[in-house]
Amino acid sequence: MLDTGKHSWFGSSGGTAQGVARALDFAGIEGLVGTVAGDDTVFAAMDSARSGTALLSGIKGRISR
Repeated sequence: MLDTGKHSWFGSSGGTAQGVARALDFAGIEGLVGTVAGDDTVFAAMDSARSGTALLSGIKGRISR
């Protein structure tokens, strides 16, 4: 994961990024402007650095379970 405030990049297993991006788009995440997916990478645009930090914290919390 890479976070630059309003923009975040996530790695995923090959071929799964589109599903991850779609799930984020439909999750009702506050501050999420949109996503772009490649094969194994998701880019998420947020409306503020605060929203970006909250998104990453939430994802990291789910991954570490």
